Amino acid sequence: MERRLLIRSAFRFPIAAGALALALASGINAAANHWRMQNPETALRWRKDDAVALTLLADQRQAEGLIDIARARQTAEVARKALLSEPLTAPALRQLAVAEAIEGRAGSSRRLLELAHDVSRRDLGTSWLFVTEALARGDVSLLMRSFDEAAATSQVGRDLMYPAFAEGLFDPGLRAALIPYLREQRPWMPSFLRFAAVSSPATGSYTAYMVMAARGLPRNPAYDGIDASILGAVATEGNFELARAYLRHGLSGGETLLSEIGFTPATTDDGFGPFAWKLSDNEEGGAHSDGATGLRIRISADHRTEVARRILLLSPGGYRLVQWLRAPGGFVKVGLYWKMTCLAGPRETTLWEKTVSSGEAKSIDKSDIFVPVTACPAQQLILTAGGGSDQGDVELALSAIKLVRR
Repeated sequence: MERRLLIRSAFRFPIAAGALALALASGINAAANHWRMQNPETALRWRKDDAVALTLLADQRQAEGLIDIARARQTAEVARKALLSEPLTAPALRQLAVAEAIEGRAGSSRRLLELAHDVSRRDLGTSWLFVTEALARGDVSLLMRSFDEAAATSQVGRDLMYPAFAEGLFDPGLRAALIPYLREQRPWMPSFLRFAAVSSPATGSYTAYMVMAARGLPRNPAYDGIDASILGAVATEGNFELARAYLRHGLSGGETLLSEIGFTPATTDDGFGPFAWKLSDNEEGGAHSDGATGLRIRISADHRTEVARRILLLSPGGYRLVQWLRAPGGFVKVGLYWKMTCLAGPRETTLWEKTVSSGEAKSIDKSDIFVPVTACPAQQLILTAGGGSDQGDVELALSAIKLVRR
């Protein structure tokens, strides 16, 4: 049985196509492959009965106000004139369909709209009207077919429809309807997911639910970076239980980040967004992974700079953090400053701080950390490095770091 939309009001498409007409008149419709569609007034000076120019000029004028019976009749006259010139002009057929609907002739309107669709599936106005009809009827198949056609053929269609479809992702019915298009890797899907992930923190979370239901994103370079955007939005919203579920079930290799704190290839992969280590590098200092589990830190004299940060999802309880330090050049004077905060709501509460001063060629440090049961669903861990005043640039190796339960 077909899944129907639960809440249709999520889509705020106006029945009057004012915004649509403005978009069509802008000249960036993907279907606008010759100049008469980009500048209809100029085209009509050369050919007063040009069908495409006539209908697009009518679209442009409709953008000046809502469609009423008088305006619809004027538009219908222009559309009929256009059809006399070119009988199969999809925008003109669509305009007649709108006029018939406003006059109360639903059957005739529907037939004209279907004819416009049969003539051309590149007319954004026709797709738009099918979307509004699908929403009114709760017809998911028609909704998705129309969205797919508009998104696949027109940048304007994507710009116009993405916001409403992203906001509608709270509806499980819409998410379920989009999953087959995700699995089929429709060409517009990567750009839609990128838009939905950052449209708002809430839409980012609903995008995460959809991707998890689809069992992850396709392994295709076109989807690179989308997981990170989704996880970033989920973290911004503070939905850390969803982040945990996404890492475990929606992202290949993501479960590793729930238990590994070291600087491994996985935990420094920016595809995991803020839940992987973000390493900094600037004139004052920086850090890069050693390719195993450690970190090589460079710091300038008399400077202090952040070199690494990430969000952890530690369960409540006691932990011991162990770090092994090594100075490749022998004795150096470097300070490492660790800070862990609880992420809960708009305020961050400091959970643990530790300064490790290294002067030896090799050293080891152990610290105890306690994560409280309440108000600490996620933790931000930041590493800052500082160089001594009596030396130039120095390098320190954080050769390994482990976090174990006590």
